[in-house]
Amino acid sequence: MSDTFDSVIFDLDGTLIDSGPGILQGFSQAFVQCGVTPLAPWSTSLIGPPLLQVIARQCGSQDHVLLERIKAAFVERYDNEGFRLSTPYLGIQTMLDTLFNRNIRLYIATNKRIYPTQCIMKLLNWSSIFEGVYGIDSLVSPPVPQKKDVIRHITTHFDLSHARTLYVGDRYEDYQAATSAGLDFALATWGFGDAESLVPPNKQRLGCADALCKLVLL
Repeated sequence: MSDTFDSVIFDLDGTLIDSGPGILQGFSQAFVQCGVTPLAPWSTSLIGPPLLQVIARQCGSQDHVLLERIKAAFVERYDNEGFRLSTPYLGIQTMLDTLFNRNIRLYIATNKRIYPTQCIMKLLNWSSIFEGVYGIDSLVSPPVPQKKDVIRHITTHFDLSHARTLYVGDRYEDYQAATSAGLDFALATWGFGDAESLVPPNKQRLGCADALCKLVLL
């Protein structure tokens, strides 16, 4: 057991897995199906915020009916096919196994919907590694939950010490969520986000998965 952290909460997309191919394919197909031209080329820099936020940004509209129609088209494709294209980043499996075997408690707090998140857990045989896995739609309160609320739910439900729990993510929004929830934060620099210049310099930068083991297992 670490003298520094005994629990780690992870972001999912861009932190543990490269989900870009399936997500971007799903978005592209959904926009074509709905006859909408995206405002910008599809790229991994768009991945991270909740689904409707990405759709609204790319179609430049707040038309609820349109947004829900595109979301439904995306969900149908991603939940049946796209999630299968998710692959762990280099060294992630070994890192998770090492932390798990050293009795570090592991969790996921993601903006991804819980259904495809659970599908990915089964696909990668990760269900037994994580003590708790929560998506943005796992909570019923507040009415529009944010990632910080998901993190807070995990720390409360599992009675985690804020001082001994680390949140790991790849975006500036992950840093903000962790800070709002009262946790320390480490930046996964291999992910989708471009957060190095935004996250304060006193926060840990992880250049590879093994670096997290070294940080936690001091």
